Amino acid sequence: MSSSMEGVAHWAADANSTNVALFCFAKGVTGDKLDLAGAGDATIGVFTEVNGTTTPATVQLNGVGKITLAADLAAGVQVQSDASGHAVALTSGKKAGTLLTGGVSGDIVSVLLG
Repeated sequence: MSSSMEGVAHWAADANSTNVALFCFAKGVTGDKLDLAGAGDATIGVFTEVNGTTTPATVQLNGVGKITLAADLAAGVQVQSDASGHAVALTSGKKAGTLLTGGVSGDIVSVLLG
């Protein structure tokens, strides 16, 4: 199910595993389910609501969202997912977004998705 709120698209689907977590990068998997993005994976957005396996989780698909940092990063850095779905500096993975605010590892900061 997809909806739009204030120009930001959201998608709700069943979680593929219990690994999903708020403010982490998400990916789509077989069977129209959502899962936590792994290191360098292509992402579809960030989790904004999680409820456990086989219950709907909500992912923000575009716009400015919130993401958990896995390292100390500055605003303006392009990021990708690490193995835990957290933001790290883009290296050889797929770009997931650009940080609008910086912070230290564990901080939840603003990211422009895409």
